[in-house]
Amino acid sequence: VPNSPVTDHKFDMGMGIHYNNPLLSNIHIGISATHLLNANFTFRNSSGEINSFSSLKKHYYFNLSADMPAGIYKLLLQPSLLLKYGSRFQADLNILAIYNQLCYAGVSVRQGDNTNIMAGFINKNFKIGYAFDFVLSPLKPGTRTSYELFIQYCYAIKTRGNPVLNPRHLHESLN
Repeated sequence: VPNSPVTDHKFDMGMGIHYNNPLLSNIHIGISATHLLNANFTFRNSSGEINSFSSLKKHYYFNLSADMPAGIYKLLLQPSLLLKYGSRFQADLNILAIYNQLCYAGVSVRQGDNTNIMAGFINKNFKIGYAFDFVLSPLKPGTRTSYELFIQYCYAIKTRGNPVLNPRHLHESLN
């Protein structure tokens, strides 16, 4: 970490695509990539000597999940898989059990790194949750646990008028 003031900026780019099909168990599939331009940073000290060097490496992601009604007690199971590749390959496996769209609990495992348990409450567009993480990797010094508390609010974007179904007939959709 540089011990003198450092300023630099680089353009970075990422992209991805996500597909959701409500007719097929609400399957979600996504692929994405970050740091597509591999920006390089050179940090110099006050006398102009190179102090450190850093590079933003490309990272690739693939995710897959589905909603699976359990048929009992208004329970919905949401298994998911996240595959990541950057400097190394990593896989996350996760399962959530959602009761009556009111509360949820789940467990997640990251290959060779950690596992965590999570729970939370849902109230329409508002969510609050807690996760407790057990670090399994011997490479991480310090504490073997961590926790996370989060609050989420999703809001619908309201539109005016009818949606444009065909740009050639824009005038037909305006009120």
